[in-house]
Amino acid sequence: MVNLEDMIGREVRCNVVAAAEHVGDGTACDEGNFFDVMPTDQLLRLIESSAYDCVNPYLMKGYRTVGVSVAFRHFAPTPSGLRVTICLSLKVIEGRKCFFDFRIFDEVETVCTGTYANYIVEIGKFVEAVASKKRQRVAFKEA
Repeated sequence: MVNLEDMIGREVRCNVVAAAEHVGDGTACDEGNFFDVMPTDQLLRLIESSAYDCVNPYLMKGYRTVGVSVAFRHFAPTPSGLRVTICLSLKVIEGRKCFFDFRIFDEVETVCTGTYANYIVEIGKFVEAVASKKRQRVAFKEA
């Protein structure tokens, strides 16, 4: 594993084309008219995958990141067929928490800006915590 502090400023750039798999499922409509645009949830997936790609390849085996917070503003639609690019930059690391800034733009304009944070977890402990919560849910439902 590299010293993550040395990675501050590292930038990830990723491109996708807003296409059928990136546009809404018909829920974004007005009086039955489907909007053929890239929805906000797909932008969030792009943000999360970019942050993952920025840090995870450099972690020791048995560790990975999980998202913990996002704050962004999606202020312009991207029609199907336009290329969408994210520029995400690692700004700060505090312990195991990584903070990023990002900007997403299409071929015409900036469509989204914001911040994202993820946390470095030990995979085994994280999986056990999830399994424990599932067991608690079953016990709660039976009570």
